[in-house]
Amino acid sequence: MSSALKPLGLVCAAAWCCYLTLGITLGTIPVFVHHTLGYGDVIVGVVIAMQSVATIVTRGIAGHVIDTRGSKIAQIIGCTSMTVGGVLFTAALLCATSPALSLTLLIMSRLALGVGESMSITGALGWGVSAIGHQRAGAVMVWVGIALYAAIGLGAPLGATLVAHAGLVAAGVASFAAPVVALLLVLRLRAMPVVLGERASFFAIARLVAPSGICLALSSMSFSGLGAFVTLLFAAHRWSDATAVLAVFSATYVVARLFFGHVPDRFGGARVALAALALEVVGQICIWRAGAPAAVFIGAIFTGAGYSMAFPALGVEAVRHVPPQSRGSAMGAYVAFFDLGFGASGPLNGAIAASFGYATVYLAGAAAAGMGCLVVLSTLRERLVGSTGA
Repeated sequence: MSSALKPLGLVCAAAWCCYLTLGITLGTIPVFVHHTLGYGDVIVGVVIAMQSVATIVTRGIAGHVIDTRGSKIAQIIGCTSMTVGGVLFTAALLCATSPALSLTLLIMSRLALGVGESMSITGALGWGVSAIGHQRAGAVMVWVGIALYAAIGLGAPLGATLVAHAGLVAAGVASFAAPVVALLLVLRLRAMPVVLGERASFFAIARLVAPSGICLALSSMSFSGLGAFVTLLFAAHRWSDATAVLAVFSATYVVARLFFGHVPDRFGGARVALAALALEVVGQICIWRAGAPAAVFIGAIFTGAGYSMAFPALGVEAVRHVPPQSRGSAMGAYVAFFDLGFGASGPLNGAIAASFGYATVYLAGAAAAGMGCLVVLSTLRERLVGSTGA
């Protein structure tokens, strides 16, 4: 392992710790707000959404900090903000006898966690690209992405387990201890030099990465539909083992990144993105037309493989064509498209399910991924031709 790849392990470990906090809080908040504080489902949704609002608003700020102060500074700010979020979360749990105060502290916690997520993860991606080079940007996104999804997958059940066996305060302590560990790891990193030069505005950079970002937003619709509605789809058909579908999706996601994470850097982001989006189309159609559970599992495999590779493949295109002094802003803008796409796909899929049935959600997911294929072909054609050497 090269000297640059070794500290990348620290970056991924720090990212894992930060997202572990997010998983722990997500596994605790719904039950706490609904059953302990006595608020309804709408308030639960509002509390959870506050993090996404803060994340979207601060992606541009995170990119600016990376470009002007360095990615290590952004990660330090992010880990510190997430620690504050964990402390506020713990305070909210301790104030359960005062529902209004507890709810206020929860909202403040979610906002702090959103800022922290924006800074720490964008900083992690920026540090990796700076350390290893934009030629291996896909590998950076692969490994950081594996760390994030592994943490989310562990964090939610860990939070629920801590509450069940050790109490609410134990979950709170874990939520701020994890980003403290992340901060200690980040402090061991060497600061990457800031690239000098004239910098474009965040919105100008966002326009440069928009083709990749739009495709990423469209790609996220299949993941959103699978996560939110597959259980309801199985219930409607009176099938069993719906949770196993998500396990198959997650396993395929990780395996695809482990074995094919180098492919975007080697063969070009545009070509791999086109293949990844096409896999999502196939997977979503399998689920839409499924007459038996086996077809859903096959669809989950195709969707997981495609969705896994779409993010790094499109990300390679996003950073390769941006000046070095603005790559932090490019990463922030690129990930912001995912935030927007994932946030919008939830209510959109809900409206589709309510009007046309659960299966139609996956037809819509196939259509969205198909539109992504068209965007790649139309707006990235020159890059696609260039990467093939034609």
